[in-house]
Amino acid sequence: MIVKDIILPKGGFKLKACGDRYFQIADPTEVTVITDIGTLNARIRPGFITNFRSGGLGVDRFIDPIGDDLHQACWLVHDCNYTPCINKCYNHAIDRKTADDLLFAMLLFAGESKFKARVIWASVRVFGSSAYKDDDAFTFENYKRLEINHTLRRVE
Repeated sequence: MIVKDIILPKGGFKLKACGDRYFQIADPTEVTVITDIGTLNARIRPGFITNFRSGGLGVDRFIDPIGDDLHQACWLVHDCNYTPCINKCYNHAIDRKTADDLLFAMLLFAGESKFKARVIWASVRVFGSSAYKDDDAFTFENYKRLEINHTLRRVE
């Protein structure tokens, strides 16, 4: 998968810190990712909670937990893809492998080296299963604040 463009909200993401490395989306937000296999559009209503790039403090020296607007879009879209959404009847909009592959492609678009993007991709493949399958304290409220539409075709 190759990302051709990421359309960000004008003025960037408006956030409110809510402690313990979590942030709340403060304004209605829309991110569109255009790839060679289709387009994904995430509409996020205020109150959606994200931790952007998860991982402990030790990872922070190598990978910024928030980053610039493009990196924020990478982490936020990945969090959205790991959250069931209201317009999919509390199901995930895309499968986990496609979500992780999209993160990898978005990171390359955002300027990450192929090596670093591959390490991040491998980390979410190894450690992300429980986050994709399990609800957490934010899932029920987050799913009501999320709508994802896409035309992505899975490529093996």
